[in-house]
Amino acid sequence: MTVRVKPAQDGDASAVVDRAGRVYGYGGRRPRLADAADPTMSPWRLALLAGDPDPRVRMAVAANPSASALTRLRLRHDDDPRVRAATSPSREADR
Repeated sequence: MTVRVKPAQDGDASAVVDRAGRVYGYGGRRPRLADAADPTMSPWRLALLAGDPDPRVRMAVAANPSASALTRLRLRHDDDPRVRAATSPSREADR
């Protein structure tokens, strides 16, 4: 299953960008990066965030212990080397 994050558009509740350029996701007012780093976040939400265009968000998902094995596997093949490094086997041994 492939999950993609839909980019923000005017009036779209799935992602909101404020005047300072901070991006909030999926109807809430919490930044996506905070959601990605939250260990209590649902695996489903983390799977959505794994498709985020911001590599910092994807790195946080990769390091999140609540991310599913499938999500971590997907990020292990990410285009950004920093995201791939965040999914290293040494990190998985800590889980």
